[in-house]
Amino acid sequence: MNFAHGIPICCVSIGVEQDGEMILGAVYNPLMNELFFAQKGFGATLNDKRISVSAKTSISNACLVTGFPYNWEETANNPLNVFERFIRQGLPVRRLVLATNENNVLEEFFRTGIYRPRPAEQTYATSSPSMDISRASNFERFVFDLVGRDAGRVKALWADMARDGFFDLSALKPQFEAQYGFVSGASTHEDRLATIRSLYDETGVLVDRTPPTASKVAREHVEPGVPMLVLETALPAKFSETIEAALGRPATPPGNLANLESLPQRVEVMDCDAAAVRRYIEAHAKV
Repeated sequence: MNFAHGIPICCVSIGVEQDGEMILGAVYNPLMNELFFAQKGFGATLNDKRISVSAKTSISNACLVTGFPYNWEETANNPLNVFERFIRQGLPVRRLVLATNENNVLEEFFRTGIYRPRPAEQTYATSSPSMDISRASNFERFVFDLVGRDAGRVKALWADMARDGFFDLSALKPQFEAQYGFVSGASTHEDRLATIRSLYDETGVLVDRTPPTASKVAREHVEPGVPMLVLETALPAKFSETIEAALGRPATPPGNLANLESLPQRVEVMDCDAAAVRRYIEAHAKV
């Protein structure tokens, strides 16, 4: 069914049974060129790279993916009933909050429906540099779904952007939240400093300079009775200058890193040459 509709989640499966025991299996997805292979006692691979089962221990912390046989009504232990029992153990997601800094190319799209990448001279260096982007990577994947998985239309939209500097999907804007759950917002440098201060004053938690962007926008979309999650990925001490601007004092590094900046530093300036970098790593890395 997926293959007939051009959905790239379909495969050919082959298994080998010996004396009533499965000893080898292969699953190939031709549309994504993914070959899964497993042999009893030797583990499993994806395109010759080792893979392993998830470390998740509960369904509520996992992402579930499944499929159903075409004759599910005739199948013993109806798979829809089984799937329902699994789903009810998971966590529902009310919405996805997209937050940007002053480089708001994505915030503008989800607010207006117009995607307008910025030239370099309009891309700003901010106090949350991991968000300092002029265009969104992998954004075409979302647009592909948004336009009904029509690859030709995606190609035409990117041609429009190359010619005009933007494309307009504002007619589809109602779907952003209703169908996909996206809402958005942006923050400024002053917003981030104020959020660092308020979070610290209210909770005693000190965050680095990127979560305040997410926290500021997330607070604008909080609903009574619905938890809002914001995840941090770096230590505040890494961005002590911003923390000092917000709180009037530098961030304290973890004890095991307290003397890190006083240790000897070794720098090798190299040409932009991948082969030279490879040779340097091979000569100096301890294996």
